[in-house]
Amino acid sequence: MKTIKLILKILRSYMVKEEIGFREYEKEYDKISETYKFWMNFMSGNTGKIIYPQAVRNYISAKKEIKILDFACGTGFITSKLLGKLYDSKVEFKIDCVDVSSGMLEIAKKNIEDPRANFIHEDGLGYLNKNDEKYDLIYIGWAFPYFQNETLLKLIHSNLKKGGIYSMICNTRETLKGVEKAFIKLMSVFPQYVEKPMNIKNNLPINIKNLNRLLEKNGFKFVEGDAGVEKVKFQKAENLLEWLEKTGAIAGTREIFRVWNKDMEDELKKDLKKYCEDSDGILGANHSFVYGVYESV
Repeated sequence: MKTIKLILKILRSYMVKEEIGFREYEKEYDKISETYKFWMNFMSGNTGKIIYPQAVRNYISAKKEIKILDFACGTGFITSKLLGKLYDSKVEFKIDCVDVSSGMLEIAKKNIEDPRANFIHEDGLGYLNKNDEKYDLIYIGWAFPYFQNETLLKLIHSNLKKGGIYSMICNTRETLKGVEKAFIKLMSVFPQYVEKPMNIKNNLPINIKNLNRLLEKNGFKFVEGDAGVEKVKFQKAENLLEWLEKTGAIAGTREIFRVWNKDMEDELKKDLKKYCEDSDGILGANHSFVYGVYESV
């Protein structure tokens, strides 16, 4: 009976187009802005692969001035690293850093004191819709699945100069499989508290081939990229849950529920242990990802 109630509630939410949106993500990322550094520290090496690859170096070396967009910039990791790479460059450049979270932007501003970086607090799609000046380079680090893919890519393409570079990294559908099962179980145990579903999984690419087909369909040519996986391991469910929350790996999940109480948290910990524990008693969470550099054609 609980399962039936949950299914009916989710169906109703989809019918009236109620699901976790950018306002909920804004709220969640404001909360974890001070601890998001744990995610970037964990994934810094992989994120670095999209910042200054050969295709970007070649493009920049042929220009006298460039304009760059760090879309959903978060705490400014990509912009900070890019400023370091271009420190001795003779190319004049400007980086627009856009994010919906004021908390994340405040951290970015503290981390980056450079007049060439311009910080903009706005919903990403809203910004792209009204922007009237094309970019040479557009970066998206980890935020791709928070947007409907086709809508976002059409806007990215229209905001990018022909021959410009789009560079991105994001998780795939294999990410956090056990964690996903734990939240589905939690929703089935407490259907009365479910407010609205998340739709993020449908926006995650399956693999690099799937991502490349999607980009090619929307006016981009694959230049370079690959896939990978990282895994975190903990002895206890509460430690895994703490890491997932403070890194933003499960951002938006609390907004699924209209209330949150100790019974729900205890159930979630129990289910994390059930679905994430291996034969050695270690709890793990995998982060499967793809990254790519593309040329606008």
